[in-house]
Amino acid sequence: LICYSQNNFSMSFDGNSSIEISDINSSLDEISNAVTFEADVYVTQIPNGAHARIIHRSEGVGGVPNRYGLSITPLLEGNGTVELWIENIGVAYSDYALNLYQWYHVSAVYNGSEIKIYIDGILAGTGSASGDIEVDGGIGNWPFWIGSANGSSYFTGNIDNVKVWNQALSDEDVLNYFICPPTEDEDGLIAFWNFEEGPGNVVLDVTENENNGTINGTIYSSEIPQNQQCSQGCTDSTA
Repeated sequence: LICYSQNNFSMSFDGNSSIEISDINSSLDEISNAVTFEADVYVTQIPNGAHARIIHRSEGVGGVPNRYGLSITPLLEGNGTVELWIENIGVAYSDYALNLYQWYHVSAVYNGSEIKIYIDGILAGTGSASGDIEVDGGIGNWPFWIGSANGSSYFTGNIDNVKVWNQALSDEDVLNYFICPPTEDEDGLIAFWNFEEGPGNVVLDVTENENNGTINGTIYSSEIPQNQQCSQGCTDSTA
């Protein structure tokens, strides 16, 4: 692990905004029976009705069979817990809800036999799951979304440091990356949006895969997670 402290911005989502990553021969298609999603989130409103998406991808709109989402649960259906659901494979929820106006590091891991939810590097919920993820761009080139699900189920608050891995991180890895974010060239890291200011209305994927996104109403914010102020202290053998 290599630590770095450069983090000046997050992205602010007003409940009607999103980031869209178009699918053009994307590394985001390279997910099968193992995946990890990570993000720093700062929720300012519990959703009412819809499940507010941190990330989302689906081959179509609505209840299509090939889709997944990392979400904040709505009022009366979890009241602000974190969930990862993969259609026809499984779902897991955090054991407790997130507080409003507080930063959390959320990780969700699918390893082929279960889904695990971690909050601030600590296991917070599990669920049985099995099967291969079959979501990719397909004929329709369906995009990957941050803060929305195809223009609905909007997130309200701030999101930072969104990462996608095509492998299931271990408990130790999840904790280490909560303490010290990965560099852009880590093995298995297929997308990483750190939301440091990009050109125009574009957010940059800092990995070599260039899954750059288009801003749809979101704005850069100086509200940033304090756990990202990492300058030293990584403990694994490669540090």
